[in-house]
Amino acid sequence: MAIARLMEQAHQAMDDQLLTEPEDQSALFFYRAILQIDPNHQGAREGIHQIVERYLTWALEAIDDLAFTKASLWLERAALADPKAPAIFTVAERLALKRSLSRRTIVLPEWVTSTTDLPNHDSATQRAVNSFFQDIAISIREQGATIVIYSRSDEEGRWIYQSVNQYMPQRLRATLELDRPTRIDLIFSTPPSTSE
Repeated sequence: MAIARLMEQAHQAMDDQLLTEPEDQSALFFYRAILQIDPNHQGAREGIHQIVERYLTWALEAIDDLAFTKASLWLERAALADPKAPAIFTVAERLALKRSLSRRTIVLPEWVTSTTDLPNHDSATQRAVNSFFQDIAISIREQGATIVIYSRSDEEGRWIYQSVNQYMPQRLRATLELDRPTRIDLIFSTPPSTSE
């Protein structure tokens, strides 16, 4: 009788999307309680499998939407339900691949960052720096990327932003973070094309 009541509560929690939280009212809680009574209970095992599958479905949807933080959360919750589920590793690999394909990091060389104090004149160095930032702007435009600028100071970050933005047809959307090395992350809404 206790198992039947726990199964009923587990099904209700599943219907209410209470898969793993709140902990003592979740479907996972009820399925595990059943397994403590009957370690071989097929319905409880299948219920835990369904929890994992639901989280993995949500993780895959988040990956497709490039919502990588949310995808990681769903993977963590799937692992909470069944850390040995092989499908978790498959989805985690897909997340890692999609994340790497959707981001390109450009570390700014010293010869670029050392020119922040140069006046805007027609020197060979200034032309090379301008060309460097123009190439980045072209990649941003062609791939529809947004950027995160990592710099040693706010001043350096603003200089990098202005150096790229001057080659953009519209104002560039960017996030500035203080970090080393000085770099720009291009974040693509779709993986960048490899065609020339």
